[in-house]
Amino acid sequence: MDSLPILSMTAFAPLVGAVVIFAFRGIQREQARVVALVATIASFIFSMNMLLRFDKNDQFQFTEHVKWLPELGVSYSMGIDGIALVLIVLTTFIGMLAVIWSWNVITYRGREYYITLLLLQTGMLGVFMALDLFIFYIFWELMLIPMALLIGIWGSENRVYAAIKFFIYTLVGSLLMLVAILGVYFLAQGPGQRSFDYASTYNALLGANRELSACMNDAAACNSLSPVALRPVSPPVRGRGRTITGYMV
Repeated sequence: MDSLPILSMTAFAPLVGAVVIFAFRGIQREQARVVALVATIASFIFSMNMLLRFDKNDQFQFTEHVKWLPELGVSYSMGIDGIALVLIVLTTFIGMLAVIWSWNVITYRGREYYITLLLLQTGMLGVFMALDLFIFYIFWELMLIPMALLIGIWGSENRVYAAIKFFIYTLVGSLLMLVAILGVYFLAQGPGQRSFDYASTYNALLGANRELSACMNDAAACNSLSPVALRPVSPPVRGRGRTITGYMV
């Protein structure tokens, strides 16, 4: 493990920004966008640091492991490979651009918008980093909820329809994913050996590949959302949606 938890720093820098905006009620849109920009720039800098330090091999790097619920086989386990690293850098860069793009575009409930955007950023980064399926699922849900809010609140025409459609597709996909994860956990592993750790369940996951692929296809169907409804939040929603779908598939 590296001396600094660089993965956690990268993933949770946007969350810290969201907490700051939420905690200080005096922060309005003008101050919120500055906080959001600082948080996303910090996350991007951390990701670039990983890019420069990355060693090309077949091992997960910058790993972090802390036992959380050992009796259930749950741990805070993070690590990345080359594919995840590229998508992390891309995500942090898009997050920074999304804040800059929205500087004078988002005028309605700007404070809440930046909180939602930063939560989405943390959720996406956590999905790319998690090596524990339990932690992965938490980040996955943290990513989907803000994305639905962005569509439903800051979209334009047909935004409610688009948000409901997105919610239904992702709800079905998430439930299928949860069933697959629990199936691997309970059926493919013996008592006393059950774990959500990626390395421990890799062989079992190969058997559940069909279920996971089906749930990813359902999640990818959100790309059919109305372009008109997505227009005001198109950069943060479409850019992240395509990145996460490509990674998962």
